[in-house]
Amino acid sequence: MERANLDGPSVGRGASAGKGGRMPRVTGFLKNSARAEIGSMPAGPRTNSGDATFGDDDWRGGVTLVIAQMKPGDVLFMGWSAVYARKMEQRYGFMKGAAMEWQGIVSDVVAEVRARIGG
Repeated sequence: MERANLDGPSVGRGASAGKGGRMPRVTGFLKNSARAEIGSMPAGPRTNSGDATFGDDDWRGGVTLVIAQMKPGDVLFMGWSAVYARKMEQRYGFMKGAAMEWQGIVSDVVAEVRARIGG
């Protein structure tokens, strides 16, 4: 989910350079609508109430907490609750792009763990 949530093309007001990802960014609501749930599809706010702006890492806490609660055999569901997430995925491919990089993501994490434990 981290690769999928990398800022990409900025659209609309306050546009700024992306961070090499595909996730379009205006207020950060799409990115921060990322949710995870064990055993069922996650739910969350579908619209940005008001004109709030979100930080880069606001989404991580809830997703990390759910992952930490997993037990062997659990099925993890992840997604974005923003009502327009599907249309943005069709246009920018942030989730599909991350899925296509899955083997590289796993290899990077394995290399990082091996470096930490000296293996």
